[in-house]
Amino acid sequence: MDQNQDAHRQRIVDWINATNGTAGAFDVTTKGILHAALERCKYWRLSDQKGKPPGVLGWWPSCAVTFIENHDTGSTQGHWRFPHDKEMQGYAYILTHPGTPAVFYDHIFSHYHSEIKALLSLRNRNKLYCRSRVKITKAERDVYAAIIDEKVAVKIRPGHYEPPSGPQRWSKKNLELKFSCHAFPEFKGLSKLNRRSERPAFSNRKLQPVG
Repeated sequence: MDQNQDAHRQRIVDWINATNGTAGAFDVTTKGILHAALERCKYWRLSDQKGKPPGVLGWWPSCAVTFIENHDTGSTQGHWRFPHDKEMQGYAYILTHPGTPAVFYDHIFSHYHSEIKALLSLRNRNKLYCRSRVKITKAERDVYAAIIDEKVAVKIRPGHYEPPSGPQRWSKKNLELKFSCHAFPEFKGLSKLNRRSERPAFSNRKLQPVG
């Protein structure tokens, strides 16, 4: 897989744009990049050249439906299964990041149930949503880390990362999942963030991403 997947995600954005932005689309680009990053320990792939998420969620998050598996890719059909034993790292990514995450039915009723429930609770408790802001703080061969809405810091293994010290007073005690993805929800003390613009991350409807 090429490092730059802009052409791939552009085709998905073109389809969304044809609906005048009234429909969301599966962020297949993000799924493919997660495959490559987690399976081959190439976590640097989770940041594009501008330091943003490399899938559709990095360009038009409000219309990106993120997922790691569905009835076609997994289950009994198995056309494009997510890397074995990496599923929870995938969920740690999509359930803390912008976009509209979709949890696969089969996974809810599996041994992943409690971890998925914990991540869903984390997302809801911190009011993360489709336009949440992502600041990627580390994207190297063996580790990916990001801070979302200045509320949640997430690290996907196996390398080292600690959230920066400051008014957030991060705490590992809030959530520490056994698959080596740590999410550090904030305590109190951060000032309220300004509301984001509702506009997609494009200069116009001709689909050129804004720098």
